[in-house]
Amino acid sequence: MQYRLLASVLAVGCDCLAAPPASVAATPSLNIRPGVNYVGSKACAACHRAIYQMYRKTEMGHSLDLAANAPALNALTSSVKVYARTLDRYFEVSRVGNDFFQSEYELDAQGRDVFRTKHKLEYAIGSGINGVGYLIRNNRYLAQAPLTWYSRTKQWDLSPGYQTNDFGFSRLVETGCILCHSGTPQAAANRPGLFAEPPFREMAIGCENCHGPGQLHVAERGSGRAAPKRDTIIVNPAHLAPRIAEQICLNCHQDAHIRLLQPGKQYTDFRPGMYSASVYALFDIPPQPGESPESDAHEYGFEMRMSKCFRAGGEALSCLTCHNPHEEAFGPAAMARVRRQCMKCHTQQNCTAPHAERAATTPEDDCIACHMPGGLGWRRTQHSRSTGLCAASASPIRTRPGSRPLRTCRILYG
Repeated sequence: MQYRLLASVLAVGCDCLAAPPASVAATPSLNIRPGVNYVGSKACAACHRAIYQMYRKTEMGHSLDLAANAPALNALTSSVKVYARTLDRYFEVSRVGNDFFQSEYELDAQGRDVFRTKHKLEYAIGSGINGVGYLIRNNRYLAQAPLTWYSRTKQWDLSPGYQTNDFGFSRLVETGCILCHSGTPQAAANRPGLFAEPPFREMAIGCENCHGPGQLHVAERGSGRAAPKRDTIIVNPAHLAPRIAEQICLNCHQDAHIRLLQPGKQYTDFRPGMYSASVYALFDIPPQPGESPESDAHEYGFEMRMSKCFRAGGEALSCLTCHNPHEEAFGPAAMARVRRQCMKCHTQQNCTAPHAERAATTPEDDCIACHMPGGLGWRRTQHSRSTGLCAASASPIRTRPGSRPLRTCRILYG
């Protein structure tokens, strides 16, 4: 199916790069090699206790947990029903003692059950910034539950995609998805939804998601030998070239219209310090001049590269310029940190907004309030908002002189 979809995109015009730049070498860190094992974040905490404790408070630090620990479920005092008009189905979330369940059922004209199915909720997925979804377990298979708790509206509603699709409890958890929502999932190769026992060696996103497997590092530091200034047995994103470092972030924060695994590769083959294009290719159709990309958590890399800051700065800008993964991504401290980064290149005199308008932002005189609408607390933070850069997207391809330009397709490295 994915190859037929790719063929249809290529048929309307495609300008693609098939591999990362050969002139840029990947990290020399030894832990990107196959066979180096993951050890879990608790092993890191033995020496890096302060960083570990700070990180555990972040959104990524509680991206996945047992359903029994989910605040929205524990707040249930009675069952909640949601009616899906397009499906003529009812969905319900309920509690029985310390266990939580979701049900799907249909009623006939007399209000009697046509069918009813009920599943126990095993895992809560999501930090809660936007909402929390749930996973059920059927033997060794994991699937998504049809109801999600949405934090902004503070209500239960259909999970994303269920508004127009009759998934029920059959939407199996894909490896490429769960890798970005958990620490160390044990997903079976080429078997959607199938997991080893236990399904997760580490539930929430942890240290090794960004630093790579820690087996060599833990063994070396445990030997008592002094650590070199730059440790080559584990990845430190701060020591990587910007384009390689950002691959760690863009592995989850950049998607496209089509994602294709490279021959013989699995999503689990990606490790920090690698170019993601060595594992999979992303084909994207850029926006037309005057259009904006889909500004959500899956388009950050595309937006950043279109931004004036990125291009004017000699492409030195990367995700880590503004974001510290060890600290919370939202709130006053994060916004102040980003503003400090802005002021490294800009000055108070650069801002042409009226003083009253700048003073009205929260916090006062905040760059993000104008240049990234909604600030860091909004899921659709736009990383190229103030630049009018969509006109700078790839040149259009014409099939013949005078014909309408076709939208171009490209591969992204993240």
